[in-house]
Amino acid sequence: MYRSDLCYDQILSFFLTHPYISTALTPLLKTLGDSERSFQRLLLRRGSPQDLGVIRDMLRCCESVKQVIQGNPVSFVFYLDSFKDSKNPVLENLVKQLEDVSSSPLLSALSSALVESLPFSIADGGFIASGYSAELDEWRALAQNDTELLKRLQEEYKAKTGISRLKVKWTDALGFHVEVPASTPLNDSTTFFPCQMLKSHIRYKTNELTALDGRRFQAAERVRAFELQIFESLKDQVEKEGLLISRCNASLSMLDVNCGLEKVCRQNGYVRPQVDDCKRMIWG
Repeated sequence: MYRSDLCYDQILSFFLTHPYISTALTPLLKTLGDSERSFQRLLLRRGSPQDLGVIRDMLRCCESVKQVIQGNPVSFVFYLDSFKDSKNPVLENLVKQLEDVSSSPLLSALSSALVESLPFSIADGGFIASGYSAELDEWRALAQNDTELLKRLQEEYKAKTGISRLKVKWTDALGFHVEVPASTPLNDSTTFFPCQMLKSHIRYKTNELTALDGRRFQAAERVRAFELQIFESLKDQVEKEGLLISRCNASLSMLDVNCGLEKVCRQNGYVRPQVDDCKRMIWG
């Protein structure tokens, strides 16, 4: 038997004698995405926010695996330590990866920077969590509808025109505008400039609302620039931790395979034969 076969055989033996650990790990491992593929896309500068999320979730899974192992009555780590004399690289690597993830700043950076539900494209925006960057939050507030300011302008326009049904609205085509029923057109041409006539409504622009349009557009551009800057920084951090990510991928894959094998062996009653020189087959 090759050395690598021995390494995996020892892990499978542990799961067969401690099936409750395999049972606890299986749901965690099922949540994993294709983190190796996401990592390669990020290295090739073709990655997306979702790829960063896959790496984050993979590192979280490592932390959860560590908690499951340490929380069981039989310490998996202690069991693995017993194999160090046999120089089992797979087992030793697994222990090291579980420890290295906890000490790496990458998991903390990705968890604090990214929202939970991530868009596929950078252009979609909204993938950086609120509170991660104070400056980004300020630009976002400007990019979104300034509710209080719009309410104040709406009340001012109502008082000035005497039209209670006047509303300040937003459309992608017109930006911010005043809308009144077609039956009550506005006659103040120095303040309200007609921009669209509909069957039931008339829409107007004002100098204040035009200024808000410009501020909102500028803020939206700044938001996109900030998010892109943070995205590139996170990609660089992922690249620097490439060795850790690759080893974690290998360790989790090894656990996943052996959890699956343990389940198959247990369900089908598989046993491992013991081979010696007696030249006879003895059934247990």
